[in-house]
Amino acid sequence: MFIKLNKVLKPFSHLPGEKMLLPSTNCIVKAFPTALFIDEKKLVFDLKGPVQGFTVFDDLEKNRIIVQGRSENNYYRFYVFYKDGKVNIFVKKLKDSIICNLDNETITIKAKDTIAISLDVKCFSSDIKEEKLFLGINKKQDWQAIQKREDLKEFLPFWFFLGQKIKTNIDDYSGVASSLVEAEDLINKKDKVNVEKVFEKIFYAGFEGILVPKLKDDNYLGLGFNEDYGDPNILLNKGYELIRLCFFKEDEDKLSILPNLLVSCHSGMLFNINTSFGFLDLIWAKKQIKKIRLFAKKNASFSFDLDKSIKSFRIRKSIKEKGSFISKSDEIVISANKTYFFDRFQK
Repeated sequence: MFIKLNKVLKPFSHLPGEKMLLPSTNCIVKAFPTALFIDEKKLVFDLKGPVQGFTVFDDLEKNRIIVQGRSENNYYRFYVFYKDGKVNIFVKKLKDSIICNLDNETITIKAKDTIAISLDVKCFSSDIKEEKLFLGINKKQDWQAIQKREDLKEFLPFWFFLGQKIKTNIDDYSGVASSLVEAEDLINKKDKVNVEKVFEKIFYAGFEGILVPKLKDDNYLGLGFNEDYGDPNILLNKGYELIRLCFFKEDEDKLSILPNLLVSCHSGMLFNINTSFGFLDLIWAKKQIKKIRLFAKKNASFSFDLDKSIKSFRIRKSIKEKGSFISKSDEIVISANKTYFFDRFQK
């Protein structure tokens, strides 16, 4: 049976003023217990504090931000999302109607209302399902705790996922982005130890809030990143591409599996890898590939580039059949709309 990846990427914070990108847009949202800052727009809610249970979720997979809490005499939950050219605030839950001030305009809102705000926002929508990385961490997705633990296996999947939802056309590697060039060079040299250190450096210096990119080291970590021209979103988008190269690479008719596996990422899963002829799922443990599943979009032939120690593996067209063993150098022929399973990688 092939394992399913059910973990939902939904980091959260209890910190007032937490900053995050609205997924699939370049819109920055800053959430407080009684206010929302959405780019240059400011919404203030008439809620009597102190607000308890304040939590903001960055729901990466559903492209929305959720803000909730309990005031002295009310409770609320707001959904912030982009639709039809506007940023919308949907009042999912609200015990009693309240007054909201939007740029000196007073609005009365109640449960199930929607506030639509016109902003100059770029939306990076795509019909392709995102690739999803899991590196064995199942702890609560409390962002302050994630930052304190400083575990690459924990923060890398969020960076990898959000990087697919944010695009940039600017190829400028200033400030922190200069480390992307360093990381790419180390990947090409297969220096797995040092590329991991560079990813950690980018994460600590190049992001604020919940993965809001920045090019200048304004926390004065001593890393020397003083320039901040260019598009900081390159840290997300190019970062995703480089992280991907550590686990998978497609070169014409050859698929490289775990070509630059990071030292600490000894076990994990990477699902829904989009190739030129199908979608691929990987499962590995103890730094060795264990299972591969491929859904073919079209007829094709290819071969795997695997670890040198692997000599052969099993191929099946269904979970129930016994299948057959082939050499790792053999050409594999696939047919459109068929699913193939590869396992029992033998040395």
